[in-house]
Amino acid sequence: MYESECETKYHEHEVEEDVPECRIMQVEKCRDVTQGYSTRQECDKWPKQVKKSLFSCNLFFWRLEVCYIKILNLNNLFDGMFFANSRCAASRRRR
Repeated sequence: MYESECETKYHEHEVEEDVPECRIMQVEKCRDVTQGYSTRQECDKWPKQVKKSLFSCNLFFWRLEVCYIKILNLNNLFDGMFFANSRCAASRRRR
């Protein structure tokens, strides 16, 4: 006879990781344009993606399921079992 018992354990651990932060910025580039005696500025704008890495410490939990088997009575464990081709089979049949 035996009985089994299972329990769930949680293992906590700290993980250091880089977390990317992405943003879209407007880039502007201007240049002077001269026409005759006057100068004016012409500007172009376009989007640019900028990535920045941030350091982060996070807690994670691993779920562990552990099962134990406890044998209650060794005498009754093998009753009714037949062991072929072994010395135990012959001695059990004589009882």
